[in-house]
Amino acid sequence: MAESESLPSAGRKVEEAKVSASPESGSTSVAAQTLSAKGPRQGKMKDLVVKLHGQDRNLGSFPSKLHTDLRHVVEMLRRGKRPRFAGERLSLLEEALSSSSYRSMEELRHQIEAWREAERAAFDADRYYDSQRTLGYTEHNRGSQETLTRRTLQLCSLQTDSVPNKAENILAVDLGCGSGLSTVVASNLGLATIGLDLSSEMLRSSEWGEVSSTRGPLAGERIRGDLAQPLPFRDGVFDLCFSVSAVHYLVQDSLARTAAERISALTSSLRKILTQTARPCTLQAYLTRDSNAVESFRQVALRDGWGLCELVVDQSHGQKAERDFLYLSQQAEDRPPRCVLYEHAQATCALALESWTYRTGAPHPVRLDAAHRAWLVREHDRYARRMLRLHKRCETGGSLDHSAPLGPEAQTLADRLAAVESTEDEEARLSMILNVLHT
Repeated sequence: MAESESLPSAGRKVEEAKVSASPESGSTSVAAQTLSAKGPRQGKMKDLVVKLHGQDRNLGSFPSKLHTDLRHVVEMLRRGKRPRFAGERLSLLEEALSSSSYRSMEELRHQIEAWREAERAAFDADRYYDSQRTLGYTEHNRGSQETLTRRTLQLCSLQTDSVPNKAENILAVDLGCGSGLSTVVASNLGLATIGLDLSSEMLRSSEWGEVSSTRGPLAGERIRGDLAQPLPFRDGVFDLCFSVSAVHYLVQDSLARTAAERISALTSSLRKILTQTARPCTLQAYLTRDSNAVESFRQVALRDGWGLCELVVDQSHGQKAERDFLYLSQQAEDRPPRCVLYEHAQATCALALESWTYRTGAPHPVRLDAAHRAWLVREHDRYARRMLRLHKRCETGGSLDHSAPLGPEAQTLADRLAAVESTEDEEARLSMILNVLHT
């Protein structure tokens, strides 16, 4: 048998393509052009399917060697961040996208945002939380929920590091109580607490057995209800309302109603169910991820008759991670000062809010636990010292490492901090630093 006849059919086609593309032939065959186009830059094509916002999304056909990088791009865009690529690697990705239906990373980002909005609009907690998701949520959030609940209740003017509050006969409602992780904290502090949540599976969680075992007033009582609908309670019955990791779902339009209508259903009915002497309401949620969420909530709450709706940012776990709290008061009071540490969120901090409530004579002041208050003071002092170091380096022309030069406002702030740094009395120095940073 001749050598050419021993080649497999695919190999024979390659050989024929090479012959037809030889310089002697004077022309290039279609097969040769196809091989050249695929080349090392193209590679094997394969559909890229990713799990994104509740569905499998087919993003189109891409070179298989780029799939890992493209998955990274999708994940970073989902988080609202920029992909960590540059140079030729980035050029290959952009070239691949330019040949797809998205044409660029910017168009892919817009599509991912559209999918996210559609998922949020159609979200149904009762369908989403099955028994497995409920168990996973409970186990994953057990420790963090306790800390967040304690901080939330402290902003509501409850003492959480001393004896229970049974003598005060406080009737509370836990909005978005889930599997009871936040409700059990309130019950252990002596509050008669009723939980409300939309998920039937969450309300059936075995975790509620621990809530019932507290033997406090109404221990384990819970009902199914939607925060985006008027609350199912009589007027003027609750002394306190709190919520942990729930109300941020309201700031998105649903399929039937706008975000403003959903928020108003909560804020308007919440005012009605509270007593005239009720404590401030605190709603812990993830709001600063959406640039318009806090302002949307504030505008609706003030329109519905609340005297105050403020964003409080706190590092509740004593770490870098920041957590958002909405502080609502029925009284029309002056707004608390902003905290320079959380200037990026246009927010106050728990320390500034506590000081403000005592200074203004609020009937129910913030009551931070001593350990967290001391930690916050140290964080403010650390921030002030860093600001002074940058200030001195700017004046002497020294290296700023990775920090940007101080702008005019920061320079003024640093000058004010420098003026109190020489104070010998440590308590007085810290007090003056807090006054400078809370403006």
